[in-house]
Amino acid sequence: MIPLNFLPENETADYIITGAWGKKALKEAKKCGNANVIFSTAEEGFKSVPTQDELTFSEGANYIHYTSNETIEGVEFKSDYLFVIFYFFYLCNSWLIFLSVFLREILHKIN
Repeated sequence: MIPLNFLPENETADYIITGAWGKKALKEAKKCGNANVIFSTAEEGFKSVPTQDELTFSEGANYIHYTSNETIEGVEFKSDYLFVIFYFFYLCNSWLIFLSVFLREILHKIN
């Protein structure tokens, strides 16, 4: 749904691919506009997230998409990870992190 709203035809968005959910998001974005992969660990089997030095963002990209918690491969952007740029719109697929934090709180209250 994100590309339908933020990625018009002939415009670009940057994608950081660190697992299966990122690959799925990229596939859908390509149906709408130019989805540019700026980082991928597919060849290594999705075992890490990029360092800041490994990222080169496209000038004029509408947004940057990354998945903060790739649950299938177990790759996660930690909370201390910071994108050091100020002119991009960030879209983070992080609903699983919110759910896991919520469940931890519930379990803590039960115990």
